[in-house]
This record gives sequence, structure tokens and C-alpha cells, in this order.
Amino acid sequence: MPDIRFIDYRYRDLFKLPDGENIVITTIDGAKKLLQCCYLDEMHAKIGNNIYHIAQFAEFTRENGIIYRPENPKQEEYAIYEIRQIKDGLTIEYKFADYERAKNKINPLHYARVYAGMLAKSRTLEDIFYEHNQESRPFRFKIHSLSTSDIIVVTKKDNKTAYYVDNLGFKELPRFAKALTEKPPKQKNDYQR
Repeated sequence: MPDIRFIDYRYRDLFKLPDGENIVITTIDGAKKLLQCCYLDEMHAKIGNNIYHIAQFAEFTRENGIIYRPENPKQEEYAIYEIRQIKDGLTIEYKFADYERAKNKINPLHYARVYAGMLAKSRTLEDIFYEHNQESRPFRFKIHSLSTSDIIVVTKKDNKTAYYVDNLGFKELPRFAKALTEKPPKQKNDYQR
């Protein structure tokens, strides 16, 4: 039985799915949907009720901030990333501040998930930063380009790692990542760093 190849918009492999199995897609607002996938040929698949070239599906999901995974992930490793930015209308003193100035003030409650995408194994945080600072970036009219004080959350096999976008490079935020899997804090400063 042939496998359906899922790729990102640059033709980098994400995972393969056996013919007839399902993927779970998640939209930016968190809505989930189960879609059956049928192999047509090496470059085409029927996903749900639509027929896609594999690159067309990759571009569609990228432009719409849709992430997806096998319904029953086996040995396939897949990864996603999310961009979190300080919520619109929130006046926070560390917005656009470097990590040193912000490190004791960072609070997950100040952030909203504004984009999510698929992460090929070969992609780095620098690649994400570059992509989300281009004129052709996804959601370019909905969110600002990736900037200092934004946070990138990477999820691999249900393990989350959060990174603060600093002036140069990224700082890992273990407490922020842990907070994303826990209940909200009772006090607003419980999630620093």
C-alpha cells in the first residue's frame, strides 16, 4: 500500500501517512477536524473531500495557520510551531524588550497564539524568524512580523519548548512551556521566565 507524503511549503518532508488513514487538522482558533486521506499518485492525494497536489496542501495550510498530524501517530515524528505575541490592546512594559529587561516579567497570560505551522525536521528557529519577517509571510495583514518579545513554541511528540525572541537569538523559557500544559495561575506573576 503506498504512503501519502506530507511536505511543507518548501518541499521539506514532514511525515508519511498510509493510504486510507486520517489526519487531524487544527485551525488557528483551535477547531479540530478529522479528514481521511487517499493516495492518488506520488504527488496527489484526496484529503477529506478535496484533491490536492501535495505542495498545494502545504501552501493552503501555511497560509491559513492550519496544523495537522496523523490521527494515530506511530513512529512518525511530526512537529509544529506556534507564534505567540503580546495580546492586542495590552500595554505591557516589556513589549519589544530584550530578554534581560523582560525576563522577570514574562507571563503566558499576556500572550495570544497568533499563528501555527508545520515544522520540518531540518528547520531551525532562525528559519522561522526569517520566514515570518518576509513580505510574503503568512498572516502578514493580521499580525506583526516576528519581533523581540514574541515567543515561538515548538511541539514535538507532545513536548513543548518555548523560546523568547531576543535581540540576537532566542532564550529558552521552560516555565512558559510548562505553563501551557497546566491550569492558569492563581496570581498573575506565577509564570515568570
